[in-house]
Amino acid sequence: MKKDILVYVWRFFTPFLLLLFLPNVSFAFNEADKDYNSDIDPVLFYFTSDKSEVRLGEELVLTIVAMQRSSFDPRIYPWYGFDLDFRLKVVVPKGFVQTGGNYYDYIGEKLSENKRVAIYELRGKFEKDPGEGIFQLLRWGNTAKEDNKFVSRGVLKLSITGLEEDSPANKRMAQQPCGTGAVLESVSCNSISGWVFDSSEPNLALKIDIYEGNTLILGEVLADNFRQDLKDAGFGNGNHGFNITTPAILKNGQNRSVSVKVSGCTGEIWNSPQTINCPGDGGSCDFNPTVSSTNNTPSGGAQFTLNISCTGFDCSGVTYTWGGNGISGTGTTKQVTAPSSAGTYTYTVTASKPGCTDKTANINIIVPPIVPPVGITLSIWKAGNANERTKIMDLQNGDNIPISAFNGGQANWFIDISGGQISSSPGSGNYNYVSLYLNGNGYSNQGWGPENVTGAGSPPYGLHGRDGGSSPSVGTGYQLTGKVFFNGTELASKTITFNIVSAPCDFNPGITSSTTTPSANSSFTLIATCSGADCSGVTYTWGGNGISGTGTTKQVTAPSNTGTYTYTVIASKSGCTDKTASINIIVDPHNGSVQPVILTKGYPSLMDIEITGMEGNWLISDKSTKTPAQGYEWWYLVGSKLIKTSTPA
Repeated sequence: MKKDILVYVWRFFTPFLLLLFLPNVSFAFNEADKDYNSDIDPVLFYFTSDKSEVRLGEELVLTIVAMQRSSFDPRIYPWYGFDLDFRLKVVVPKGFVQTGGNYYDYIGEKLSENKRVAIYELRGKFEKDPGEGIFQLLRWGNTAKEDNKFVSRGVLKLSITGLEEDSPANKRMAQQPCGTGAVLESVSCNSISGWVFDSSEPNLALKIDIYEGNTLILGEVLADNFRQDLKDAGFGNGNHGFNITTPAILKNGQNRSVSVKVSGCTGEIWNSPQTINCPGDGGSCDFNPTVSSTNNTPSGGAQFTLNISCTGFDCSGVTYTWGGNGISGTGTTKQVTAPSSAGTYTYTVTASKPGCTDKTANINIIVPPIVPPVGITLSIWKAGNANERTKIMDLQNGDNIPISAFNGGQANWFIDISGGQISSSPGSGNYNYVSLYLNGNGYSNQGWGPENVTGAGSPPYGLHGRDGGSSPSVGTGYQLTGKVFFNGTELASKTITFNIVSAPCDFNPGITSSTTTPSANSSFTLIATCSGADCSGVTYTWGGNGISGTGTTKQVTAPSNTGTYTYTVIASKSGCTDKTASINIIVDPHNGSVQPVILTKGYPSLMDIEITGMEGNWLISDKSTKTPAQGYEWWYLVGSKLIKTSTPA
């Protein structure tokens, strides 16, 4: 019982004993005091300024960062008012006026695992010389008010200057942003992390330089990682964080002092430098070779070039040796002749550097077979088990497939390959993969191959592939595309456009006329005809040379001018593609009847002309028995043809 009482008393009085016997414990943070682990506050505070000296009237930015300590014992802190729930007050010098920022007196919040960081910004300027520009950051718990005894968490001292022409404050006006808030949060053997921000460009991601002592290790690294805590604190878009893999050069089993600066600026950011001691060889063997090729799939006997690239800090001084498939030599490039036989070939490069273990990199080069012309046939089958599929038809562009052909079942769309070495086994032959894409009317499906049309037990008549099966619907403009590949290289493709119709479309229109040679302005009749098993239900629409209308017949008035005129009829049926027929009509000004005219010259009494026959078959004859005198001749014309005879002298 006494033991329990003593434990209770010890726990109850521990805070007071600490206050009594540790009167010199400092709670203040400033530029010179960075031994954070000696502080008992569960919240770490960073209190920084974007300037160490400032002119009268020049705006400066004070940044307060509150971060939850990574490990602490929550049982002791409440006795001091120290917990994760805090309130802040900044004591400012005389003559300082706040002009902006999200800070106000007694601002604060409660940190947690979900919110480990809070950031506040105080903007202002000196309107008169304060003598000493000392700012003090105070904190207390969530009950803070004016008469509380706050604890100091940071002190900043600024100089008021700028009266001299060459003062740093004057020169700063021409400098690039160096960050109004920046913290190096962590340096470990794995990463270097923190954030940088400049209030004059709130959405600008700054660049940083990583130093080891005075030696630049990494330059101009963009600090653009998104940080929700920065955005919530009003730091622009929040894209101001950095988290960099610790360079191998910093890992050599010795203490290395790491600091961060904003690129182009001289001062280190807050919490720099930090010391790490990481095992390693100091990065002297940080090189990693890779191989690329100007052609990864050359044809047999073709030339190609292998190239080396190297990543890492220590690529300088690395040498390269080539090997694989009979090649040899050194250098960063290698000219190679592709093997004549199809196959996959591996080439290797060995990267070497004195004092380091050799490293290798490989590349696979694929030589495709010599492929003869590949033929593609696309077909449609009534779906069923492998041995029960029924072929409906091979597809051609514009085909109309009746929906009844599927008998209410599903369809398989097949690609069939001809030409080259025929095989249905993957990896053999001159091609080893086919694909199918069916699209149209809101429908999309993809198929694959190889697969036999009629089943595994049947001979492979080609390399086949099919879609997964679908229930077809009536529609126009379906597209089926089949492609043939060898190891990912496309060898051939074919696309067919077709329709699925609700009824058969076996109808073929034609036109006849009551006369094909009407006289000018005369009347004649055009008649639509149809042949095929599906003429029932076909409608006809007339057109050409100003006529219009519907029906199987059309009364037409012939044009007044001689010429050839074309008339058209369009035959339509629901679910089918329209079909067209035409006829040529010749307008004859003589109404189809031309009576021969006899013109005589010379001695008509010597000629006896007779015209017999009918249109298109006229017979012209001379029945005279008289003979012209010696030395004379007689003649006559039929159209433009001259017919003559003569009597010898």
